[in-house]
Amino acid sequence: MREYLWFWAAKGLVEIGIALGILMLIGLVVLAVSIPMLIRQSRCSHSKVTETRSCDAICVDCGKNLGFIGTWRKAVATNQRGGDE
Repeated sequence: MREYLWFWAAKGLVEIGIALGILMLIGLVVLAVSIPMLIRQSRCSHSKVTETRSCDAICVDCGKNLGFIGTWRKAVATNQRGGDE
């Protein structure tokens, strides 16, 4: 009877291990796909911006959503003047 219970307990642990391994592989694939995009977005100066119909500022070069267009314009104007308001 003990061997029977150990078999089912070990089987459950093995299935959990397999599921965690599959999740880890999926996570690595997602990470490998998103790292180049994140690096490109972090190095971009966001100098060219387009406005969407929902008033978001989207960088033309890297595609990053920079938030509300009004806030972005205010931040750029403040940086160009070189002072805080």
